[in-house]
Amino acid sequence: MSTHYIGSGSNPEDLLLRFNALRALSQLSRLSRSIFLPLLWERFQVCLTPKPGWQWHSYIGHAMQRKSIGLLESKHLWSYVKVVTIAISQFKSSQVIPPFVQLLGMLPNVHTLEISYVTIDIPSPASFETYFRGYTFPSIQKIVLPAYAREILRCCPNLKEVTCNRDYGECGQLVDTLIHIGFPNLEVVRGFTIGMVPLKRLNKVSPSLRCVRLDGRIFSRRNPTKDMLQISSYSVLRSLQIIEIECFENNDLGKTVKLASDILRSCGERKPTARKRGLGGSINGARLELNNPNLSSPELRSVRVLRYAHGNIYGRTPSDFVPVRVEEFLIKV
Repeated sequence: MSTHYIGSGSNPEDLLLRFNALRALSQLSRLSRSIFLPLLWERFQVCLTPKPGWQWHSYIGHAMQRKSIGLLESKHLWSYVKVVTIAISQFKSSQVIPPFVQLLGMLPNVHTLEISYVTIDIPSPASFETYFRGYTFPSIQKIVLPAYAREILRCCPNLKEVTCNRDYGECGQLVDTLIHIGFPNLEVVRGFTIGMVPLKRLNKVSPSLRCVRLDGRIFSRRNPTKDMLQISSYSVLRSLQIIEIECFENNDLGKTVKLASDILRSCGERKPTARKRGLGGSINGARLELNNPNLSSPELRSVRVLRYAHGNIYGRTPSDFVPVRVEEFLIKV
């Protein structure tokens, strides 16, 4: 769920229903505790409020500080945590962020870090560098974050997937950070636009990049040539296998899909610079899993169109961030 406007949901209690139910089930008996306690703690989540409103930053700040300190004192729960989802506000950030960073460094099995929202005033990008300096999170392979929090990338050397959920006009700095650090295992980038020159540089430091997601909703009908050039720039990624395009239900992307297909064909005709590695899983018929690009084959590439309902920003629910239709266009090379 995107939290572009946290606390604006129409049914905030429902968003916490799973956690409340698992907590209750884990307290019924020893047997239920052994079953439901790992499920309860597999996701450390501090990004939702029980009531909508503009006081969410205070609630989130207190909750993250309390839960971080509490979990630091509960070592027996550390191994359960696989996914960490948080929101960061200006509320007492100097007191809230340090215990969270310390906790993150203690979790041995966490593989995904999702930062759903960061206020742009406090902390600053420099503050992130200060708070996270000296920490390394080698188990994290997937990260979702605003471009404003890009300094956190330096602490995650084994990233395979990077998604930007809000760029604040700083997607260029995010790309520069990816290039400067260099992630040899990076395979998937989503949520931000990359120009031709940065793509060439990124391809050199991350030769295994094989899945990109473009926001087709920002394509301008006033300048279709520029939009086509933007898509064409991805042809420099020799290992590219999947191009995902987000758009609204009624967007006509016929030309875009054709161009993306041609790009994938040209990428498939060239020998990738990275060594071939075994890919787990198999393809069932001609359908690829939406959230698992690892199931793709080097000889079968795909343009994937994710269509969303067009709605207002305020009052969104989780269902608004789920595609109403997914179209798959397979390309054999």
